[in-house]
Amino acid sequence: MKKINVNRWLSFSIFGVVAITGILSLPENFEPILYPDSTDYISGAKRIAGFQMPSISSRTPLYAAIIAICGSLKAVLFFQVIAMAVAAVLLFKLLAVSGAGVKVAATVSIITFTNGSLLGLNSTILTESVSMILLIAWIYIHSRLLSNDNSLLLLFSMIAGLLLMMIKPTFLFLVPAWHFFLVIKSFYNKRLFKAHVLSFAVMLFLIPGYAALNYFQNGIFSISNAYYNNKVCSMIVMGYLIPERCQAIKCDPITENAVRVYVQNKLWCKGFGPFQLIDTVRKTSGRKGGEVIRILHDDLIKGRQLGFLKDCLRGFRFIFRSFGGNQEDTALSVFSSYQLYTEIYVTLLNYLSVVAIIWSLFYLLYYEFNLLRFLIVISIVYLGLINVLGAFNDFHRHMAPGEPLAVLLITLMFVEWIKLRRTDVFKPVIK
Repeated sequence: MKKINVNRWLSFSIFGVVAITGILSLPENFEPILYPDSTDYISGAKRIAGFQMPSISSRTPLYAAIIAICGSLKAVLFFQVIAMAVAAVLLFKLLAVSGAGVKVAATVSIITFTNGSLLGLNSTILTESVSMILLIAWIYIHSRLLSNDNSLLLLFSMIAGLLLMMIKPTFLFLVPAWHFFLVIKSFYNKRLFKAHVLSFAVMLFLIPGYAALNYFQNGIFSISNAYYNNKVCSMIVMGYLIPERCQAIKCDPITENAVRVYVQNKLWCKGFGPFQLIDTVRKTSGRKGGEVIRILHDDLIKGRQLGFLKDCLRGFRFIFRSFGGNQEDTALSVFSSYQLYTEIYVTLLNYLSVVAIIWSLFYLLYYEFNLLRFLIVISIVYLGLINVLGAFNDFHRHMAPGEPLAVLLITLMFVEWIKLRRTDVFKPVIK
């Protein structure tokens, strides 16, 4: 009798459960929920469908290309449901590889991807659901790569990293930094070292090339203006455009114009916010949007780098309580029992995520250093830092790609604690 492959059947089961739940959670008539950011992606998709170059000033073109390939927004929702189901399978495999056990891994994976916190992302025209699958896929490929020095896996990791940066520019620093770390790690392995250097060199060639394209189109040398745009918005809200502050330094005429607009209009009054202020300055100056953002950023941050960092880090303690803010975007939220299930999940996640990160750091330093675990920890902490410095608002949405990784760390924390209690071993492995 042929032996049943339990992992394979569990993978298919997880995929089916998450996919069916995802379809049931979509809005009535499968009409997508649109956010202000959605219009940029839709307009970019229309240009790509017409074989025209989309504007890449604040939005990278990958998600717009996905919309163009799908052909309709309803098809995009179904694509995101399938992507979420694949992400659930990859989380199951990551948990199993990390030592959580097959049954625990399957249960946690289903619980994670069938609650409203993540299912709500499927209903929106935003990058979070796709960036989630790409982040988990990138980490899963590295879990295979770290245990099997395979050139094909290295190629896949590079492609996944580039796609991750093209779907969400916030990963611009994490992906190259990690690949550079792998270059250093493989220094004494001649064959592997050459492969990692080649991968890193290709990445370094493509990233500046894309940034140069953005410079010629929009006047700023960066993959996306979104980070700088959000950073300027944060400084405006913090009061960095107050005349007294700007008079102390020599400012560009564009910044002086921004100060006048700031004085003449009250923030948050009649819908006038930081984004509207920047747009007003751009229109009156006649300059490219990227140039205006860069000038405002350089003037406002001048001499205040440490002060701005201090102002931002005050909110860092709230970042890891920003998980689970998308449950209102799922059709299943009308059921009180389902809503209660989601609220319990989100509450536990928000309170245990910081504890799990601290435990993981303690475990890595005191018991056993594991590169995969280290990558997961720095990915979540990196997301938190980037969101503090440049997300401006909607922290829960920007932290969503890291939510499954936080669940993974929480699960491993309990599994390892139980194992240590059972074996009564509380002595460090590395002395």
